[in-house]
Amino acid sequence: MRTVHVSLILILFLAVLAFPARAAEEKHPLQVLKATFSTSASSASRSVQGICSIWLKNLSDVAVDGVQVTVKLREGSRTIRTLEKDLGTLESGKKSFLDFKFEEYSERTLKPQIWITYNGAKGPVTFEAEPPVW
Repeated sequence: MRTVHVSLILILFLAVLAFPARAAEEKHPLQVLKATFSTSASSASRSVQGICSIWLKNLSDVAVDGVQVTVKLREGSRTIRTLEKDLGTLESGKKSFLDFKFEEYSERTLKPQIWITYNGAKGPVTFEAEPPVW
């Protein structure tokens, strides 16, 4: 009986070691501090005008270059429109305020997704940014 327990413990130990450790979540030097999204409908033309405002900050001690912010306006799983702005270089500790204006000519319920691209040590890095406040 004791041999069975030792064998089971050994098998469990080897199984745990066989699985790769979960990679630590990568820390990005850029963070969205706040984002707002508002739309207004025009009944005459059945169009929707909107604006998405984003506050972006460089949290690192060095300047980050190649910064590009992309807002994807989605309806469900479908991307309706993609809006992009190039910031270039964002200095250490600096903030940037971006406005993305759009007009859509159909009645849709749009939800934004924010993607940020910057030049990392191993090449361009793109990640989806989740703002703490909408």
